Amino acid sequence: MAVEFFLIDAPHTVPVEHAAWQEALARWRIAADRVFQCESWDNSQFERLNQVAVDAKQEADRLEQVARMAWRSAPQSNGNC
Repeated sequence: MAVEFFLIDAPHTVPVEHAAWQEALARWRIAADRVFQCESWDNSQFERLNQVAVDAKQEADRLEQVARMAWRSAPQSNGNC
């Protein structure tokens, strides 16, 4: 099984950027859950909530890229703890 080192190392290397991404991801998950639970709502409510979820996902994706760029440019540890 392959493990992406970013997911393990970024919380320690770039904690602010990683935390911002994780918070945005959590907001997207909440919005997406609400979209999935709103089957009985009229179309305008569904569309508004869906747009909030789409916007939240875009922001989470943007912040993930910010975190990855910060992590790539941060000095990497040599593995000695």
